[in-house]
Amino acid sequence: AYIAQSLRLPEEEAFEQARKRDISRAEFVFTHFHRKPSDIHAFDLLLNSSLLGEEACCDLIVQAAQAKVRMMHGG
Repeated sequence: AYIAQSLRLPEEEAFEQARKRDISRAEFVFTHFHRKPSDIHAFDLLLNSSLLGEEACCDLIVQAAQAKVRMMHGG
């Protein structure tokens, strides 16, 4: 429904767009990280950018990356 509304498409066409995006994302994750997107234990952080906004997500990613580096270096 969100894609149909934001792209102003009929629901059937929006469903097909969403399906294609899901497949494309899954292929990207598998190709680059050799993981299935459904394997939540393969990820350090999952964020909902629609809810949090892009700027907040960027801030959280930076904080998480810095914390991971500190942990890896024993501090």
